[in-house]
Amino acid sequence: MTLGMRDDATVKEDDFSDAHSIPVTRNYPETTAEECDLGADVDIDADAIKAFIALELSGGLGMLILLLSAWLSQTRICARINVASTPNQMADRSLMWFSFSVSRIISSFSFCLLFFDGKQFQTDAPPSFGLCLTQAALVSASGPLTEAAAFTLFFDVWFTFRVATTNANSSTCQGRCTRISLLLLPYALWIFLLVGLLITGGVKPEIVRGDLAFAPYCTLKSNIIWLLVACLSLIFSLAVLVVLVILMISLYKIRLQLFHSSPSPDQERMIPCIIRLVIFA
Repeated sequence: MTLGMRDDATVKEDDFSDAHSIPVTRNYPETTAEECDLGADVDIDADAIKAFIALELSGGLGMLILLLSAWLSQTRICARINVASTPNQMADRSLMWFSFSVSRIISSFSFCLLFFDGKQFQTDAPPSFGLCLTQAALVSASGPLTEAAAFTLFFDVWFTFRVATTNANSSTCQGRCTRISLLLLPYALWIFLLVGLLITGGVKPEIVRGDLAFAPYCTLKSNIIWLLVACLSLIFSLAVLVVLVILMISLYKIRLQLFHSSPSPDQERMIPCIIRLVIFA
C-alpha cells in the first residue's frame, strides 16, 4: 500500500495496514488515510457498475429526449413540419411536468459524473477530491429535488382540478403566484442543499468517500447528512401520497355527480388526466 509523504516525517507503511485498506493519493500529500477516503486498487464489481451506469444513462437520456420532444410539440417548429397542425392541436403541458422531468435528468446524470470524466472504471487511481465532492453533493441533493418536484407536479394537478370543479379563474394573480412558487420551490431547496453540502465537504474532507467497492459513485460519510436527506425525501413523498388521496376522493365525488348532472368540459378533461397520474404514481 502506497502512502503519501509529509514534509516533516515519513509515515511507515505498517502503521495503517490493518486499520485502513484505502491508500492516500499523491494529489493530497497533506491528507492522511484517516482524513480522506478516496480509494484506489480496490476490488469492484465491474458488471454491476456497468449495469448501474447503463440504467442511469438510459433513464437520463430518455427523459431528455422526452423533454425535448414535449418542448418541440409546444413550439411552432412542429407546426411548420406538419402543415395540417394548428395551434389548437399543440400539446399544452404543465410547467411542473417540465420541472419534474428536469429534476429526473439532474438526478440521473449526477450518478454518472465519474463516468463522464472517465474515472468510473479506473481502479488504479482515485478520482480527484473536487470531482468526488461535487458528485457526492449532487447525489445527496438530488433526492429531495426529485421528491419536491414530484410533489409540486401533483399539487399543481390538484390545484388545476380544484379550479376546474369550482369554475374559478386560474389566471388570477393568486393562481399565477401559486404556480411560480411551485416552480421555484424544488430548485431553491436543491441549490440550498447543494451549496451547504459543498461547503461541508470542503471544510471536512474526511467525510468525502470515493470507494467504488462501497458504491459506484462518491458519497458523504455523515449520518447527519443522510438523515437530513432522508427526512426531506420522506416528507415530500408523504405529501405526494396525501395529495393522491385527496385527488382520489375528489375524483370519486365527481363521478357521483355525473349521475345527476353533466360535467363541464374542464372536468371531463381532468378525470382521465388524474387517472393516468395516479397510475404513474
